[in-house]
Amino acid sequence: SIGNALLTFFNNISMKKVIASKEYSFGLTLDDGILYGWGRNDRGQMGQGGGLAMDMYSCDTIPISIGQCQNIIDIGLSQSDVLCVDKNGICYYWGERVFLEPHIINDERFVIDEGSDYDINKDGQIINVDITASIMCFLTDKGKLFTCNKTFGMKSDIFVLGHGSVQPFKQAKYVNALKDDFITKIVANDHRCIAIAK
Repeated sequence: SIGNALLTFFNNISMKKVIASKEYSFGLTLDDGILYGWGRNDRGQMGQGGGLAMDMYSCDTIPISIGQCQNIIDIGLSQSDVLCVDKNGICYYWGERVFLEPHIINDERFVIDEGSDYDINKDGQIINVDITASIMCFLTDKGKLFTCNKTFGMKSDIFVLGHGSVQPFKQAKYVNALKDDFITKIVANDHRCIAIAK
């Protein structure tokens, strides 16, 4: 049965984190940072490629590894897409029928000349991420939180960004309201972002 297959899988692999979203889940291995996903794949959440005409009811009941992503330290899921970061601060994004395989987004979201505030040399390396229906969150090892809209021009839930602006941003911006705090963890959903400070 499906339940027995999952139990067998988890008995053989040590997990650092298991996270679930709507009809799909991911596990992150403890020792080597390998991602395993299982569940629905109607929006390319499993990161296995394929065409946009994929069977919307396709489902992997046995966890499969996301081979393109190695040494992952954190992962966030929305209803239909995935954001993760590796030990070098490289961020990968896929799903939502935008990217069907993991896609590196550092060169898209952290471009200072195009409006991003994030500079790895002064702000530190990204260690914690989360994603919602409309925003992405990035936390650095220096306790600084950066957020941006997932899609440019999306005006819904802009206040969740924490920038105090009514304009959406595709480039990651520093949440200046938290400048006096060292943030240690972030968690986000479609309506709010929670930051834990030292």
